[in-house]
Amino acid sequence: MGFRFFRKEKKKEEIGIYELKELLKKELAKHEESLERFAEGNVSSLKEAVSSLLEEIESLDPEILPQRLRGVTKNFISMMKKQWQVSSPQSPRAYFDEVSLKAAKLAVLMAKGFRILFAIKLPEFEGINQRIKEVSAIIAKYEELKRNPSVDRNRQILEKIEELEDLEGLISEKIKKLEELEKLKNDLKNVTEEKSESDELLEYQKMEERLKNRLSLLESELQKKLGVIRKPLRIYAHMVGDKLNIGSYRDLGNESIRRMAKKAHVEIIKGSLAVKESQKGAILKSLEFIGNGEAERVIGEIDSIKKDLTTISAKIKTIESRRRSRFSGEKQRIEKEITSLRNQIESYVERKAELKEDLRELVEDSFPYRLAFD
Repeated sequence: MGFRFFRKEKKKEEIGIYELKELLKKELAKHEESLERFAEGNVSSLKEAVSSLLEEIESLDPEILPQRLRGVTKNFISMMKKQWQVSSPQSPRAYFDEVSLKAAKLAVLMAKGFRILFAIKLPEFEGINQRIKEVSAIIAKYEELKRNPSVDRNRQILEKIEELEDLEGLISEKIKKLEELEKLKNDLKNVTEEKSESDELLEYQKMEERLKNRLSLLESELQKKLGVIRKPLRIYAHMVGDKLNIGSYRDLGNESIRRMAKKAHVEIIKGSLAVKESQKGAILKSLEFIGNGEAERVIGEIDSIKKDLTTISAKIKTIESRRRSRFSGEKQRIEKEITSLRNQIESYVERKAELKEDLRELVEDSFPYRLAFD
């Protein structure tokens, strides 16, 4: 059986968002430097290969080819002379990028518009073919270095961090504006309201708040369970050659996911499906929760709450509409702007929570760190 069940898992070191951002910038800077070095070290070879290709094109005489190929060959020569006049002077990186684009376009043209010239392997095209292969070989190495998966991952994480920072700035800005408007609203006097209407609105707002809190709690619970079981289910699906279709917490109520959760639960108990010991208890509980149909029940309650919220929201809007009809134009403007700001803040806060969760998962999957937010 081995001893893997008795090993202690090494605890991941925490890293702050600022430290992670600086680390990513350094890694991306290193990658850029490696591209610069490669381009500087190989630009002479690439220029020589491009120059040799143009020489081969210049030396090609269409008149020595069969009649049916002369027209398309002339078009090919004209296109190549025009396309392969690479801009100069420029940096090695810029030169590589420009040639890379031209090589990609040429590959498409060789496979489509000029396929007949290369498919029949004319001896007159052997030199051109060889020069194209030389250019393509150098560009392929550059593109391979450029498309490093870890670099793409680092860029993705950095973009999410920068989006998170922008969101935090926006939230702070909108909250400050909201506070100013609330103060302005409270300063507006002489607004007459019927007490019964005000009480009715307050009661509906309290009901709405209670339902929203309950909805948030239930959705958060399902979201957490989804986060806990997503990876084990992915591993189990891979083990048995099954396909896992799970995009949101609503999929936890699907019969196929329930069956898979039950089976994954059994495999973890048996030891056939290995999970982190520190997460094993939470994973088993979550799988049992889903396998027993509890997730489906909670989703049903969520749908019921949303339906009630729609009804209550409509009643609140009706009362507020009556109130607004008696308010001054200034107060209407303020109320409308306050509502808009609250919606924006809510949207930003939701996106911020999603980004944090995405970042946690990306960092833990890619680095020996655990992301810590302030």
